[in-house]
Amino acid sequence: MNIFISSLISGFEENRMAVKRAISILKHNPIMAEDFGAKPDSPQITCLKGVRESDVVILILGSRYGYEQQQGLSATHEEVLEARTTKQLIIFIQSGIEPEPKQADLINEVSSWEKGLFWEEFTSAEDLFEKSLRAINQLQLAHAQSPVDPEELKKRAITNLPKENQNYFHSSAKVQISIAVGPDTTIIRPAQMGSKALIDTMSQEALFGANSGHRPIFDRQSGVNDSLDSDSLCISQSQNRDVHNLVKLSPSGDILLILSMPMQSGGLPVILEETVHETLLKGFDYASWLLAEIDNTQRLTHVVPAVSIAGASSAGWRTIVEHQASLNSMQSFGMGQSKEPVLLRPASMVRQSFALSSVRNSHVEDFVVLLRRLWKEQRY
Repeated sequence: MNIFISSLISGFEENRMAVKRAISILKHNPIMAEDFGAKPDSPQITCLKGVRESDVVILILGSRYGYEQQQGLSATHEEVLEARTTKQLIIFIQSGIEPEPKQADLINEVSSWEKGLFWEEFTSAEDLFEKSLRAINQLQLAHAQSPVDPEELKKRAITNLPKENQNYFHSSAKVQISIAVGPDTTIIRPAQMGSKALIDTMSQEALFGANSGHRPIFDRQSGVNDSLDSDSLCISQSQNRDVHNLVKLSPSGDILLILSMPMQSGGLPVILEETVHETLLKGFDYASWLLAEIDNTQRLTHVVPAVSIAGASSAGWRTIVEHQASLNSMQSFGMGQSKEPVLLRPASMVRQSFALSSVRNSHVEDFVVLLRRLWKEQRY
């Protein structure tokens, strides 16, 4: 593997060499700014190219933020942003420090990623060396046992979405979020899948957001049903004999969310863009929490989300401002017309980035734009 070492250089030489030594001992290729030599590009561009050419990025953070470049960010911060959606990160933060304000912000940002297998504090260069050896070795073993196939994940994300035309009641549309995870392995044993502890934890989070601090995705006024669909666990709420909200969890960790989304009346039925955005954000927050709950050692390293809207084929799409300006006029869509799922490009992203709230917010914005385009392309 090509492993890029990202950190402030001045004052961190000993720590950087400790990580380089660990990478070399394990027969991998360390990539670091000190070894670039004379290049035609600027040091900034050269380092970002190094990130792109790497398989893994090891991030080492201390108290200092570093020199702010033209965009107002340090070189290390730019490298984090470059790596966060496509590279596996191993994060080490120096313990017992008082970080500068901008460094504190960066530490808080990466600290919102999942602690555990690839997120640790270190006390010295020797401690960093030993923890680097362990983390790199564990990452290598995980990849060797079950390599990730992005195309297979993409196919699974689409396949896991409901295919049949369900009899959704007319006052509600459904946001459907399918998240395929990899590498393909069994995360939840059969004996755990139907356990009361798992059902209760998932239900409590769906109703109250009690464990993560996120907003609930289920209606607190309705009861929660649980069932097994083949080998997958489902918790759901029903209304008028129709599935109102649903969470489906497979043994491999794949997640399907179906979340009810009220449509506006006062004329023809309307889906409000802001409601789509809010529903997606709550759904992705819940999915991120659930992945951390079922896989706190981070065996799952990649995710592919796919999103669709169902149950509102004849509805229009508007913003709140557009709807308020013209309540009784609307270009409509054909009844029963299907809405294809949308995916990002690239569809596959590293699990760590999905756990970062700022990245999830960006993904939600992109999904909303893609859904809006698809919806309006199908208008006639």
